[in-house]
Amino acid sequence: LAAEGFGQLYFRIWSGQWLRSTQLYVWSPYGLVRNNPNATSAQYRINANGFRDVRNYERRKAPGTIRVVLLGGSVLYSGIAETFLESEGRVDSRSTIAQFLQQHLAADPAFAGVKVEVLNAAVNFNRIVEVAVAYAGEYAWWDPDLVVVFGTANNFFSADSLEAIREGAYGLRLPHPWEQDFQRLANDRSLATWLELGARAAADHSALATILSKVTSKVLDAAQGPVLRYAAGAAPARAPAHPPPAEGEAPRFDEYAALVEGLVATARARKQDVAFFWEYFLDDAQDFKPLSADEQRLSRLVGRSAVSRGFRGRMHDRWVHYMRDRGLPFVDPVDRLRRETATVFIDYLHYTRDGNAVMADELYRALRPGLVARVGK
Repeated sequence: LAAEGFGQLYFRIWSGQWLRSTQLYVWSPYGLVRNNPNATSAQYRINANGFRDVRNYERRKAPGTIRVVLLGGSVLYSGIAETFLESEGRVDSRSTIAQFLQQHLAADPAFAGVKVEVLNAAVNFNRIVEVAVAYAGEYAWWDPDLVVVFGTANNFFSADSLEAIREGAYGLRLPHPWEQDFQRLANDRSLATWLELGARAAADHSALATILSKVTSKVLDAAQGPVLRYAAGAAPARAPAHPPPAEGEAPRFDEYAALVEGLVATARARKQDVAFFWEYFLDDAQDFKPLSADEQRLSRLVGRSAVSRGFRGRMHDRWVHYMRDRGLPFVDPVDRLRRETATVFIDYLHYTRDGNAVMADELYRALRPGLVARVGK
């Protein structure tokens, strides 16, 4: 009882709230998972709606409100792992792209007398599959004036081998990283699953159980390194994968585009505008961004991959042509990155607090005319 009491007090001091749940996500009928509103964390604040925000919102949009919904993955959510830059720390829930964009719009005289809401509905690892399903089944009913779709990094992370393309094991055809967890926890009836469910339930109610679980995880993580190194050394050498010819990559983009078509059709049917955002990796940006001193250190840590960089470049060109051919608004921050000397990247992909502000400013400049027109209506 004493240990439990001290554990509860620890969570109160560490996170600013009493222990409610240590699970960052909950299962959802729309796109596998949503952010857990009951998550107890000092790093991530999730509001009652499941958004990465400290404010709560009503689903029914009040009259005189302009509402923007941002959908995507960890770039919007603002990171999933410990930052590589210790001087930056974690990005808090008041400093993601959504909050900075809302500040821009609220300060704009064109929106005087209008209530502005920018909702950060991003979830880590989301691809266009999860985004399209979440929008059609859930966020379209929030009645946004504008939906901005992020997440290209999760759709076009790296090149596929010729073997993977031949086997159909690539891109959006691969299961989501959480699907295996869902099948295990929702459908499996093994003793191991029941024990895991019991441990999760205990951790959501007991600070002592949570602390013991975290300590156990750290020990297992520490042991995993040597095990993986031994396994890699013992595994037989494999023939290197062969990158596919450029024309072999077309199906991967076509599958992405098909889901975009469905999302756009849903938005137009509900008279909601939609726009898209391209996400650059630090590996890509090294070719055109003046790197800060911190980013130069990061670049040495994350390394470079000519194969993946070339693949993403080709996917980017297809994306630009696709958006222009269909008259879809899109934001490509390449020109902004060319002249941005501040530290934008906090790791291989995600943004610092200042990086979030930079991208929000770019979004504001690109999307403002369309939103002003909506207010005029």
